Amino acid sequence: MVPNPSQITSTLPMKNYIIQILASLAISLTMAQEPIEIEKGFRLLEDGKFSESLVFFERYLETSPDNRAAQICYGRSLGLSGDTPSAVSYFKALDLSYPGDLEIDVNRAESLLWDNQFEEAKILYKMLLEANPNHFSLLLGNANCLSNLKEYQAALESVNKALVIEPANQGALISRKYIRLAWAHVLINRQEYASGKRLLQSNLIDFPLDKESLNNLANAYLASGDTGLARESFIKMADSTKDSITAMIGISLVSHIEKQDKDALKYAREARIITRRSEDPQLMRKAEERFVQALLWNKKYKNARTQLDSLDNTYGKESWILGLEASYGLYSGKSKSSLKTYEELLVRDSTSFDGNLGKANALFANDRMHEAYQATFTTLDIFENQKDALALLDKLNKAYTPAINQSAGYSSDSGQNSTWHGLTSIRLPLSTKISTQVSYAYRETNNQIDNSQAESHSASLGIGYKWMPKTRTTLRVGINKIISPERSYTQPTMDLRFNFSTSSRQKLELIYNRELENFNAALIQEEIVKDHLGLSFHQSTNLDLGLYTQFIQTAQSDENNRTLFFSSVFYQMIEKTQTKIGVNYQYISFREQRPEVYFSPEEFHVAEIFSSSNLTISPASSLSFSGATGFQIVETNTPIFTFRGDLSIQHRISNHFNLNIYGMYSNLASSTAAGFEYMEAGIRFQWIWSGKKLFADPRPI
Repeated sequence: MVPNPSQITSTLPMKNYIIQILASLAISLTMAQEPIEIEKGFRLLEDGKFSESLVFFERYLETSPDNRAAQICYGRSLGLSGDTPSAVSYFKALDLSYPGDLEIDVNRAESLLWDNQFEEAKILYKMLLEANPNHFSLLLGNANCLSNLKEYQAALESVNKALVIEPANQGALISRKYIRLAWAHVLINRQEYASGKRLLQSNLIDFPLDKESLNNLANAYLASGDTGLARESFIKMADSTKDSITAMIGISLVSHIEKQDKDALKYAREARIITRRSEDPQLMRKAEERFVQALLWNKKYKNARTQLDSLDNTYGKESWILGLEASYGLYSGKSKSSLKTYEELLVRDSTSFDGNLGKANALFANDRMHEAYQATFTTLDIFENQKDALALLDKLNKAYTPAINQSAGYSSDSGQNSTWHGLTSIRLPLSTKISTQVSYAYRETNNQIDNSQAESHSASLGIGYKWMPKTRTTLRVGINKIISPERSYTQPTMDLRFNFSTSSRQKLELIYNRELENFNAALIQEEIVKDHLGLSFHQSTNLDLGLYTQFIQTAQSDENNRTLFFSSVFYQMIEKTQTKIGVNYQYISFREQRPEVYFSPEEFHVAEIFSSSNLTISPASSLSFSGATGFQIVETNTPIFTFRGDLSIQHRISNHFNLNIYGMYSNLASSTAAGFEYMEAGIRFQWIWSGKKLFADPRPI
């Protein structure tokens, strides 16, 4: 999550500042040449009482129609009181009456700025500066003009020239500050963070501890991932009640990005308490907003709901309340209601950042990927290069870009079986609904006791089709060829799966699978074909509790049948490291017992506790490990201690290439077909093609 673009200062305040500065300069020059009776009008104009000054100079000109200073001030009063088209026409006519008058030319150029005729003003400023390259007011006005045209580099050069003429001029320094803020905003949105930060840091040389520059710098650090420096910048701001609130709100976001959500809630709560001493309604709203967000980050959904109801009673259905309601829906698993709320928000404001990106995320959560693409592109059309929108687009592209997955490994067990194995699969998505896959797998098994050996080669073609959001069917068909000194044969294989979700937290999978037992050389000789019919169910909750259950019934070609039941209840303790603890239970039963060929007990029970975690080593690397221990009972035998564990290291070599090295150990009897201790190590990698998808981007119509 990066700051909302609206959190970073734009160019909006700058125009008003420079208008005030230029007005003061123009009035000062005019006052120096005029009699005392006109001074009242000058003061009205200088104090910003433009309607009153307009009346004053209109009356004054009735008695002194040729007074040049009064004419200039009348034109300025026209424009600054809001009638900018009349001001432009007036100064154009005045320019004809006083050809070559530089002061009137300066005011004419400024009147074009009032009327937002920036291109015309740019031409006029260029002409005037060619004749008067060192005129302070022209340089400052030109800077304002270029900044409004978003030509920030040229604007900065112009204001710097003005400051060479008057180095200590506060008006010019303030103008330069806002030009830098505006340019930094653009650079940061382009992810040119270093350049943007330099501009903001330059502002802090001119204005140490300037709150706007510190706030923008903190948000720039957040956008670039420098959370420590962002925190420092927010802390520097906190030297008044108002700025302490802004700082606390910012530090809360920093803590959330650092995955310290308890701290995020603490700072959000403090900001909310401090706002009670403030009479600033905008700050109160921001503090309330951050407090609800922090409750959601901490999964305190009941408290967040209570707070939202209270805010609704106080403020009604304002847009920011709708944004929070939509966020509540996404976090609490009510993605359909969240989508409706974001759409309601966009009806009010089609350019809302929260509404556009929120809608894209809600569509993604609802598995409406084609529309998610469209909403993401709409967001990027409005907020060019926005980091969160680009991240969502990257996530979508990776899901639908052709990819190659490759794995290779070695395994052994206490029965002296050893195996080299490899798998290559190519994923080829044809649209957001249809995906195809080609796979090849190889196994070479040996047994050191009887010197038996065999090879297994299998190839398959697969297709997946999404019937509707969260409802998908996949089918793979192929062949498995066995080669051994004693015999060779080929068997067809098939895998059919039907996946659907009854809610955002429930997943159900129906499975039919036909496969050939190829674990070791002895079993390969038996040519055992297994037909599995299964069901798996996954349930998660808002309380970090989850349930996974699987039931599989297997019919084998040797006329044996197997029943397998597995269930796991787990709890996520630490979200930052994805640390889970839980309890597993497994039951296996074979109709006939054939221990001389494979592990086939009449009854087999396992009960174990487990834990798993994922630790971040670096931005590109992580370490995952899990372990389980318990007891297994084979038929009526004495319970036996069990342990299994696995460890893997993941590394992202590039945005398109991922590497995984893994190892595992288990003495669980059901881990292998033979019921022995088992060890495996290997390597996996994924290459996501850097080229384009096989289908056109689903852009908005």
